[in-house]
Formats: sequence, structure tokens, C-alpha cells
Amino acid sequence: MEIKTWEGGLQAQELSAIEKIKYAFCTPQPKSPPRGSSLQDQLRSITGSSMFPWKGYAGFRFVDVNNGYEGEFDLVIVTHCNVLIIELKDWNNGEITYSNDKWYKNNNLMCRSPVSTTRNKKFLLD
Repeated sequence: MEIKTWEGGLQAQELSAIEKIKYAFCTPQPKSPPRGSSLQDQLRSITGSSMFPWKGYAGFRFVDVNNGYEGEFDLVIVTHCNVLIIELKDWNNGEITYSNDKWYKNNNLMCRSPVSTTRNKKFLLD
């Protein structure tokens, strides 16, 4: 999958995760049609067409000109039928809990719920 990256807007661990995502959605092309698979799989292997290519946009930024609000998405993936909004967090080695729209790691406040924050950005993007 091709991912266009806005330079300067992502942290090292986010770039690493995005590279892993990019690799996971690569579509290797077989050299010959697979035998015993479905007709759809055989045709796909010949033509190279499928539901891919998806496109990704990392560090995607936007501005709500009406309210002056700026936001960013760690990764936006445009598929053949959906738009996926990916929020990346590097919160390893701890217990993550949730209370009153806030997320905690080992009882330390991390941030407002990324789910709520991303939902608000989605509405602004609409």
C-alpha cells in the first residue's frame, strides 16, 4: 500500500508502526495462477487487480476554517469502499483503563479518550 507521509508531524514510533501497516497491506503477485483456488483468485493473480491498491495518508492535517480548529490524523487509509482513521499510541508495558472519557496508564492520566477525540475530528472532516 502506498502511504504519503506529511514530514515532521509524526513521532519515531508512529513511523515504525506505519511502515509495519504498509508492509502488511502489500499484495504480492504470484508468478502463475494458483491451482485449486477460486476462479476469482485465479483471475486476480493474472490481472493483478483486487480490492487494492489502498492509499494511506500519514500525519494527515486539516483546518476547520469556520472555527479555526486544527487537527491531525496519525493515519488515514482510503480503501475501495471505506475510509479508515487510525490513531496510534505507544503505551506499552502497563494497564490501560478508562473513566469519564479519559484514558489512564497505570493510574496516570494519559489523555482524553482517543476514541472521542478521533470521533470529533471525523465530524469536522465530514
